[in-house]
Amino acid sequence: DKITPIQVKNHVVICGFSILGRVIANDLKERKIPFVIISDDLRHVLLGRKLGYMAYFGHLDKLPVLESLKVDEASSVIITVSDTHIKRLICEAVLKFHSEANILLKIESLDEKSQLKDLNIKKFVHAHFEVGRLLVQEALVNLENK
Repeated sequence: DKITPIQVKNHVVICGFSILGRVIANDLKERKIPFVIISDDLRHVLLGRKLGYMAYFGHLDKLPVLESLKVDEASSVIITVSDTHIKRLICEAVLKFHSEANILLKIESLDEKSQLKDLNIKKFVHAHFEVGRLLVQEALVNLENK
């Protein structure tokens, strides 16, 4: 959890670098939006670095990590981790550090959203609803083209 402070502002912090984190990083890279990755999985950190990203090993619920990644100067914090308890720990730490943080949180269910609704989360993104919506959108495009 010892990270040299980064020299970036108005960046996106991606918490978690499994498949969803990788998709987000790739999209941000294509859009030329600065971002930093934090993960507690060393394999993911090494992969991120191999891909040329600023990727760090650590836990976003730790004050030194929040300070080093300049979360208070980030445009957004995208949390892609799956465990609800870990999500809560991270969100609480981020909000304690920077009460107006723009947290974008992936959720798996409405029950999970209900469990986290007491937090000042700017945007909940329901993974299954969003994928379902995109699939229907693509089906409609195909239907219109026939």
